Amino acid sequence: MKLINQSYKILDFPWLATNIIANSARVSHMSQNGYSNAENVEFIKKLIMWGHLSPFEHCSARVKITTNRAIANELVRHRHCAFTQESTRYCQYDDLTVIRPGWLDFSLEKNKFTIKRYMEYLDETQSLYRYMIKSGVPAEQARGILPLDTATTLIMTANLREWISIFKLRCDKASHPQMVELMIKIKEEFIKRLPWLEEALPDNS
Repeated sequence: MKLINQSYKILDFPWLATNIIANSARVSHMSQNGYSNAENVEFIKKLIMWGHLSPFEHCSARVKITTNRAIANELVRHRHCAFTQESTRYCQYDDLTVIRPGWLDFSLEKNKFTIKRYMEYLDETQSLYRYMIKSGVPAEQARGILPLDTATTLIMTANLREWISIFKLRCDKASHPQMVELMIKIKEEFIKRLPWLEEALPDNS
C-alpha cells in the first residue's frame, strides 16, 4: 500500500483559443478578418463582461487527473464534459494506492493515534482484498471494500465555457478542500496559457 498526492496533466489545450473565440464571435456581424491578437484579447474581455460566452464552446481542453474516488465522483457529475475513468470492475488493486487525505499530517502529534488507526485500516483492507481475489471473488465484487480514498485516474474533456463554470464552482471555498486544491492548480495552469481567462473567473485567493 502506498500514499500519493493528487496530480494532473494537461493533455490537449486550445492554444489558438484567442483567435478561434474572437473569429467565431465576429461571425454574427461578418467581420472576422484583419484583427491583431491584442485586439482579439480586448474583444474577448468584452464578451466576458457582456456574458456572451457561447463562442468559448468552440475550444476544448483535455486533462488527465489522478485523485481519489470521492473527488472523482463529484467531478463526473458535470454534465457537459466527456469522461473516461479507471474501472474498479476490471482493474485489480493488489497493491493499493491511496490519495493522501488533507488531514493526514505525520508531524502533528495530536493526529498520531488517528493516523495509526487509518494506516492499519488501509493495510487490513488491502490484505482482505487480496484474499478475496485469491479466493475467486471477481474484482467487480471485491471492489466493494475499497475506501473512497483509493486513487483513480480519469480523462476529463470540456470546452472552455464549461471549464470556466467548473472553476467557479470547484475553486470556491465551499467546495471540498481536496477539490479546491486540485482545481486551483488546473485553473492557474489554464491562466498561464491564456491570461485573459482570469477575467472570467473570481479571485479565490
